[in-house]
Amino acid sequence: MGRLFRRGCFAVLFTALGAGLGIGLEHYLDRPKRLATRQALVIDGRPGDDRTYRLPPGTVLYFDRAFPEGHVRYRAYFYYRGEPEHDRLPLEAKHRGLLIVPAWLSAPEPDAPSLSSAGGGAGLPAPVGAER
Repeated sequence: MGRLFRRGCFAVLFTALGAGLGIGLEHYLDRPKRLATRQALVIDGRPGDDRTYRLPPGTVLYFDRAFPEGHVRYRAYFYYRGEPEHDRLPLEAKHRGLLIVPAWLSAPEPDAPSLSSAGGGAGLPAPVGAER
């Protein structure tokens, strides 16, 4: 009886220790900082594309990396049904196993046309479902 009781106590002790360790690690692990945008932001097109696009307010951005030049890289995740038209980007040796081609994101200029208007402003596509 004493031996069975000791084994039970050890089982309860190690279960509690494991649960405490798991909860503690989950609480203190480094999670990416995230923020929700308050306004629509402007996304610059690729080089040679003079259009701008918009990121809607409330989009969650995840901190990726800060650079000494003063800019910060964020990640955003999107769902897409099916597969968009695309070109494959082969990973070459010069990429060293990682190919990131970020676009610039900025707040709209104060004198720029409204990003929330149905027409979307100059160079901005109309929101999905907006009547023209």
